[in-house]
Amino acid sequence: MSVKTVKVYFRDEIRRAPLARVEGFVGIRELVASLFGPAAAGGKITYKDEDGDNVLICTDEEFQVAIEETTGKTLKLWVTAASKKEAEQRKQQQQKQQPEP
Repeated sequence: MSVKTVKVYFRDEIRRAPLARVEGFVGIRELVASLFGPAAAGGKITYKDEDGDNVLICTDEEFQVAIEETTGKTLKLWVTAASKKEAEQRKQQQQKQQPEP
């Protein structure tokens, strides 16, 4: 059974989106920002693995593992708001990783 939908939890809200709309970890970040705004954009993104542990997603590879470990049609992700300092650090890291035009 292939995963078709992503369900994102942030604070007391739950939103759904087609997984086909998401390309890698950067795509998840963009989706979270579009669904919940800047408060969630720099937050930590986790999923529950087969042991029930909350696993942090920080790379495309980890995002792919989350998809592969999903047993149903819906990948469930939890977003925890980052502090202003964490959000700024992530923003700086992403800018360093983006290729120059």
